[in-house]
Amino acid sequence: MRMEHCWFRWLLAVSWFIFAFVPAHAQTQTDSDRALAIYEEGKKLYDAGDFGGARAKFNQAIKIEPANPRWHYNIGLAHRQMDNVNAARDSLMKARELDPAYKRDEINQKLAAMGFEPATGAAMPARSHASSHPDNASFINWMLAGLSVFVVGFAWFVVKRVRQGWSYNSAAKAASGNEPPPDAAEVAAIGHRLARAAQQLVQVEHALRFTEHADLRSQLDHATQLEQDLHERLAAARTGDASAFRKAGRAIAELVDSASRAADLSKQVFGSAALAAGGQRIACYFCARPLANPDYRRSVTIKRGDTRARVVSCPGCAGQAKRGEAPAVLVAEDGKTHWSEIPGFDPYAARHSALNGVPPMPAWRYAPQRSFGELALLAAGSALAGGAIASMQRPDLTAADEPLLDLDAAQEAGLAQEAARAVAKRALAQRGEQSSTDHS
Repeated sequence: MRMEHCWFRWLLAVSWFIFAFVPAHAQTQTDSDRALAIYEEGKKLYDAGDFGGARAKFNQAIKIEPANPRWHYNIGLAHRQMDNVNAARDSLMKARELDPAYKRDEINQKLAAMGFEPATGAAMPARSHASSHPDNASFINWMLAGLSVFVVGFAWFVVKRVRQGWSYNSAAKAASGNEPPPDAAEVAAIGHRLARAAQQLVQVEHALRFTEHADLRSQLDHATQLEQDLHERLAAARTGDASAFRKAGRAIAELVDSASRAADLSKQVFGSAALAAGGQRIACYFCARPLANPDYRRSVTIKRGDTRARVVSCPGCAGQAKRGEAPAVLVAEDGKTHWSEIPGFDPYAARHSALNGVPPMPAWRYAPQRSFGELALLAAGSALAGGAIASMQRPDLTAADEPLLDLDAAQEAGLAQEAARAVAKRALAQRGEQSSTDHS
């Protein structure tokens, strides 16, 4: 009996251990998994440039697992991107407090870059002089330094005035027709280089179908802005504008370099298949920006009267809609045909061209021939056919968070702005006429 009693006590102890510790461990493991899943959602938002959304996700992870330094470190990065330097400092220091060895060098670098002491997180003090009462030698040094600054400043002023005079004379020559128009062959040569750079950027657009990459997206957007500016300058140069031609000559080198770096980064990130053509014909309903990467898509509900439809959108146009602004829609010259209805229209190539024949029009002014629902499916491509566009709602957004673009309200605001501009223009013209009469 004594032996049986001992075995019974041993089994009781083991059972108590299992019920007391194993469930708690399992719960902790479950919390870690939940926090990690939410962090991954936040990372996708961060990579897409939605730092506010990323911060909200990292906050959720912290609430689940407050002692994990990784979540505090990442919310510090999000604060830093939003220029909340004090909040970023606090989060980075909290990560260090929880684990002094976690990303020690990275935290030191980021604190220093924001103007804080890496060791304490305190603001770096401004440099002070060794003595508040300089001796004679120091006074002389200060006088010499001040004299040097004056001489340099005066020289800069003279050079600036000379340059302004030269620029004015050059502009006057160009205005008077004395400056010869640019050579057509030289303008065409810049156009050929622009076309080659544009083709590289089209390939980068295709590369982003694999997954979202923040650095590559940023490089692509920078090069695209250079490209669009260059299209405008070349168009002016072709009419004989010598100033635009000079600016185009300076800008083409920067564009070629930027496009090459974007292509090289694509190959580094995605391998040799990166620059091969591919990707579904899915683009922003408004601006036709390619959206083959699902992580980069947003949805916007557009409303006119009692009609509502959800359309696929890029982050930029979705942001405009959320602010109550109506994005521009690409339409044919007839003002009725949506870009998705134009045969052979390629969103990838269109983003890197002068968009001849497809001018933008305010969304509130556009009166489509088809229903919004039909155009939404055409813009979204075959991948979202059959009503699947209705499932595009992101799980981290509620119905209240999704942008709603009320085209009726946007029309009222747009017409009011146009009327105000017309009144201001007439007032300015009348003021000019009055001024001319007074001087005469």
